[in-house]
Amino acid sequence: MSTQPLIHEDALSGIPSKDVKRILDKADWIWKHRTEIVHHPLEGNLGDFYKRRIGGYRIIYTYDGNPDELVVRLVGPRSSIYREASKLVE
Repeated sequence: MSTQPLIHEDALSGIPSKDVKRILDKADWIWKHRTEIVHHPLEGNLGDFYKRRIGGYRIIYTYDGNPDELVVRLVGPRSSIYREASKLVE
């Protein structure tokens, strides 16, 4: 069982450093409230992934309650994040 969200090594690439702390804080918030919040699944072949909005960015993550693990897979602007997410299942 993790005690914090795991951040995929490439998840924050290309994100300006001024936004990284805010995004990491949101990932921590998701982790702390993981059993209380509604996880919004993506559609179609991305149905195993969830999304959360943070300003103009979207956090794409996986969550498995058993084992208790949340992994941030991608972070990016709404305009391109879903196109990038589709590459995760290719």
